[in-house]
Amino acid sequence: MTPLRAGVLLVLLSGAAAAASACRQEEQSVGADGAAAPAAPTDHPPTWRLREALVIGTAVGDSVEEFGRIAGLTLGSDDQVYVYDGHAKRVSTFSRDGTLLRRVGTKGEGPGEFAGIIVAMSHGPGDTLRIFDAGLWRETVFDSSGRVLGTTNLPPPPGMGQMPELDYDAVGRLYHLNYAGFAESLRSSFGRRLQGTGRGEVTIDVWDREGGSWETLVEVPSIEVYFEGGALQDAPFAAQPLWAAVPSGGVWYGDSRDYLLSRVSLHGAVVNRFRGARGPLVVSARDRDAYRRAVDLEGSSLEWRQRVAGDREELPMPTHRPVLDAIRGATDGGVWIRLAPAAWGARRDTVAWHVLSSDGELVAEARLPGNVDPVEVGDRFVLGIRTTPLGVEHVVLFDVERS
Repeated sequence: MTPLRAGVLLVLLSGAAAAASACRQEEQSVGADGAAAPAAPTDHPPTWRLREALVIGTAVGDSVEEFGRIAGLTLGSDDQVYVYDGHAKRVSTFSRDGTLLRRVGTKGEGPGEFAGIIVAMSHGPGDTLRIFDAGLWRETVFDSSGRVLGTTNLPPPPGMGQMPELDYDAVGRLYHLNYAGFAESLRSSFGRRLQGTGRGEVTIDVWDREGGSWETLVEVPSIEVYFEGGALQDAPFAAQPLWAAVPSGGVWYGDSRDYLLSRVSLHGAVVNRFRGARGPLVVSARDRDAYRRAVDLEGSSLEWRQRVAGDREELPMPTHRPVLDAIRGATDGGVWIRLAPAAWGARRDTVAWHVLSSDGELVAEARLPGNVDPVEVGDRFVLGIRTTPLGVEHVVLFDVERS
């Protein structure tokens, strides 16, 4: 139940446009009762160990399954693993030992067919599987045998301007990071400047099934962009909104620039907040060099890396960079937080994740291999995507062993 991020699209704005950074006053950390919440302790929390329990994907053990692009992944209450392949446009279901049980779907627009490379998936009550296809803006519900129970077409937000980010909670509510107002909010802060960095405003919305409309939960700053002459592109060490659905309803959200997370209810009220002990990360000379050499694009063609490196030479460098990389909503209502590396672009064999409870308390630290992107996490398991140096994707399931 975690959104799979797709990155920013290039947006063109007409006229002599310029943007000023959208400034926000730093929020005070508060608890559910409105009182100031204590800062996170500076000592290390207990460490949870992760033991690899299952790998699904070609060239791994006796597996004969091969994935083109894993765009959706969820673990059912029956311990079955559901995988959506964005290239094949189908869902494969595996048992806990990796046995292929069934496949459903194909490319198309009919019942039980898919068109998108971005989906949201959720295994809900009654062993039903919900899949929202961003290519069709349509939700399909399957029963435990793979039979289509129904489809619902949802209206896409107008002028979205961004690849969609979507997530489900445990009862099948659908959430969306809505960029519909991004361009207008960015223009309003342009002033007369001709170039610079800026952030617009976006919203986290939830689909109201009864009313048939998207309802806004909270407004947050957009991803930070660099603009010049009306064209937008990725900014160096850009801050971005981080969010994930809470199983019981509502969302966790924050900003990668600060170690501050908030939990918001379905009514948009702040339930609790957590402020971590880690402060701002200063952009060092090593960071600047790694960014301008495009070390983050290792594996891409030399020609492409040289082109990107040349473009980056012209971009201004900020003094600080984000503290957080990502968050993942946990099945118990808590949240896992991936910390940014001490040096940007550095190789990491393992990545540190902080684990918060549903009450916003730091309870543990877990370390995952650097090439694993967790999609669903819980107090007893981590389900994710492992990418090989050649770009091949596997499904990997870890058992969590608490210390």
